[in-house]
Amino acid sequence: MDNEPADTSLAGALCPGFSAHDRKSNMMRPDVRCSFRPFASSACNRIIHGVGGLLLVIAGCALMMQATPASSQDQLAKSGRTPQQQSQYFQQAMELDRIGAKVEARKMMRSSCYDDRSGEACHNFAMMADLGEGGAVDTVAARDAFANACDLNILPSCYNLAGHMRRGRGGPEAMPEARRIYVALCKQRDPQSCHDLGLMAERGLGAPAPDMKKALESYQTSCDANYRHACKDLDKGGHDQ
Repeated sequence: MDNEPADTSLAGALCPGFSAHDRKSNMMRPDVRCSFRPFASSACNRIIHGVGGLLLVIAGCALMMQATPASSQDQLAKSGRTPQQQSQYFQQAMELDRIGAKVEARKMMRSSCYDDRSGEACHNFAMMADLGEGGAVDTVAARDAFANACDLNILPSCYNLAGHMRRGRGGPEAMPEARRIYVALCKQRDPQSCHDLGLMAERGLGAPAPDMKKALESYQTSCDANYRHACKDLDKGGHDQ
């Protein structure tokens, strides 16, 4: 992975347009259900559990995301809620989602995301919009909310955003930008990002030409982190072999 240039301005590069492979396992949920993720063993490790879900934000992500948090005054100017009220509002949205009141939960998650600048709420709203929970499927809204969450250092949203960019979901294809996200996340030792970076390198997506050496290095990094699909691709000498 050493021949990839370091990217210390990822958020700035992605926010103007800020995901998943052909599998729902790339997506996150605000609860612990994994029924619609074929690869549940990895997906369950990507769940946002409200405020406690911040533990998912990998140490060192600040080196990747140079976003400046909004001040409390900025937040108050948008929602009129104090920081304590913002937390209570988000928790209420989580509870509504838990009991199945999806329509109201989705509205509140959106408000918590855009009015209070809550990264967790942005992520959960994006998931609901992407999956059509509490309303119609809205991939454009999902992509934008994933971008906001990524800008707020929610790394699983960065992964989902990369997938949306890679597939033109909710907006135009953006292969170079998707590849930059995967590079940054792979350097944080995220196995699925390393695997997807390998796929892109093998196929020459987001780069001038295919790079099988880079692809195998990425698969190896992912396999070393026990991501079985990468191990299979490594054994075959490539995903398309």
